[in-house]
This record gives sequence, C-alpha cells and structure tokens, in this order.
Amino acid sequence: MAFASTSWGTSWCPGWRIRRVSAVVPQPLRDLRLLQRDYSLVPPPRYKVSPLDFVIDRTRVLGSGSFGTVYEAKKVVAPEEGLEVAAKTVAKERLQGVQLDDALYYTAIERYANDQVRATIESNTDAALADHVARYLGFGEHAGTEWLFFERIPGSTLETYFNSETDDIAFALALSQALNINATDSSEDGVHILRHLVLRVASEVLETLVSFTRLGMVHRDMKPLNWMIDEQRRCLRVLDLGSAAFISTPRYGAAIGYNARWGPADPDFVPPERFLDPRFPYQFDVYSCALSLLRIAVPGLRKIASFRAFVEEFRIRHQSDLALYASRVFNGTASFIPDKFVTGLVVLKADDGRLFEFVRQMLRESPSDRLSPEAALVTLAKIHGAITA
Repeated sequence: MAFASTSWGTSWCPGWRIRRVSAVVPQPLRDLRLLQRDYSLVPPPRYKVSPLDFVIDRTRVLGSGSFGTVYEAKKVVAPEEGLEVAAKTVAKERLQGVQLDDALYYTAIERYANDQVRATIESNTDAALADHVARYLGFGEHAGTEWLFFERIPGSTLETYFNSETDDIAFALALSQALNINATDSSEDGVHILRHLVLRVASEVLETLVSFTRLGMVHRDMKPLNWMIDEQRRCLRVLDLGSAAFISTPRYGAAIGYNARWGPADPDFVPPERFLDPRFPYQFDVYSCALSLLRIAVPGLRKIASFRAFVEEFRIRHQSDLALYASRVFNGTASFIPDKFVTGLVVLKADDGRLFEFVRQMLRESPSDRLSPEAALVTLAKIHGAITA
C-alpha cells in the first residue's frame, strides 16, 4: 500500500505499488471467522476533509494494486488551493469477501496512523515526523467511497534509484545530489560518497523510527519502495502507514493494528521472527532498515532479483550474521555472492570498521540481540562523528 511523487505513474512516484495480497506474511490460521478484522479497535477519524474539496482525476492513476488505487488530484478550495495531491481509495469494484475486508481494515489502520502522526506534528513535539513522513491532509467519504488524501512529494522512491540503469558512480552522484550531499564526479570518491549516503539514509530513517517508537508504533513495511527522496526538501520521507501496529496503545484490551497470528509485511524485508516479538517489537523495523542500507553499500544488491537471492541465503544459511556471511564469501562457501560485494565491504569497513559492525548489529537474528531504534541512532551519531572528524 503506497503512493508517491514523480509517478505512482507520474507524480507520487515511479514504481510505487499498493501492497499485494502475496505480501501478507502467511500465517497458520485457517478459520475465516478468525481472519475478520475488528473495526471496533480503530478509533473514528480525527482529521476529516470533504472529497468535494478536491478534483480527482480518475484517468491519472499514480499507483494501483490488489487492495486499491491512488489517483492524481488537486485541491480546489482554500486554504492551499491548487495543492498537488495524491488521493487513495479502496478498489471496491474488484474486491469481495476477505480481500475487501482486508483492504478496508488496512485503510482504517493507515488513517489512524496518519491521524497520530499529524496530531504529534501539530503539537510541535516531534520535528522528525514533520520532516520525514508524507504529509497527511485527511480522510473523506463521499457516495460510499472512502478516501485518504496526501500532499504529493516531488521526487522518486529509493527503489527507483536502485532500479536506474546507471553505473555505481552515477547512482551515488544522483542520490547524493537529491539529498544535497556534497560530492564530486571523481571515481576515487565513489566509496566516500556511498559511505555518506549510508550514514544519511540511516540517520533519517532511524530518527523517524525513534519518533514512531514514542507513538508506540511499529511501521512493519520499511523498505525502499516506501522511502521517498523528496527533491524539494532534500530529505527522505517515509510513506505507507497501512501496516502499522500500535503496541503501546491498547483499545478494548487489544493493540491497534496488531495480531500475534497474522500481519502484513513484505517477505523480502521482514526480519527472521516474521511477526512482532512482544518483548522487542521496535527492533522489527530496524532489521528492515539495515537491509536497505546494504543495498546502498553493495552495488550487486540494488536489483531486486539479486537482493532476494541474497536475503534467502542470508537468513537461512548464515543466521543473518553479516560477519559470518562475509567470511564465507571469502572462503568460497557462500552459495550466492552479489556483484561487487567487496565494494560494499570497503564502504562499510573503511576507517575503523564501525559502520560494518553497526549494520551487523541492526541485522542480528534475534530481536533481543538487535539494536533498538534509540540505541541505533546513538551508535550512528558516534560513527558519524568519527568519520567526519
């Protein structure tokens, strides 16, 4: 479930997709009555708008998937008349039964999550949320159709940068320029640029995860397809809160968006526990974040097919231990070795090797051994200080 700019087709972002049904992690439950989502757990909308305040162009699809569609729209009343908008709705015309129930439930969760984020932003208590989460305008319903409205973000997702047909230097320069990181076009600086990109992306994502932790929220779908590179503000913005779970916000004795036996997630980015560990829930997103940092550092992991081959082996044969995997690459016992893996090691191990160990700690197999968002951000600040000193 997602949308962005420069193209959900054109301007909410290239390559965005609403979560596919196949991306819901399989669970053992088979009783369809138990699969029904309890809407009573989701509070009513806090920020309501009228869909009639927007012109929604149904011929301009910015993104679509199994659960819904995102359309290009524009606000036509004050305040902010003329604002470019992404309008997201459930595709009721082609869904029924459990699929429709899923779509409506996750839309309700996304609405609630954005309500919480916007309320925190408006209280001026968390600048990171304002800087690094897509701006939510509100929820509206008209003629039996529910809509979520967001300000469109100029730019592309990080996944779009990964999919660009460019060499390593061109990739590094394009992304560093979008994030306003000073760089030259000298090939000698390629590793240097990639290292600073890892630091920058890690910093902005972890700041956001710490803010989510304060809300008691786990995103559960942290991946490059949901990370927008805002080319106007020169920063990273997190999208798609429809998979969120509110661990510390019980309602009627249950956590909003959370069920211990099922949950939405992208199989490529979930940590080994697959479902939230109630003792260490916030470490879930940290693992997903670290996988994307590896894709920045290691050129051979940027294409999704190679990344999937790596992740499958990394989790199963190497217990998600980056040091163990690296050692097996060099002694020839790793089955899959991505192109230019050594480049990634140079990026992460340059200077004192602390950046490599940092990513390794974010990828620990057990959530009890994995860095929390707060601990990761503190560690990163020390590494950044040492590298830039």
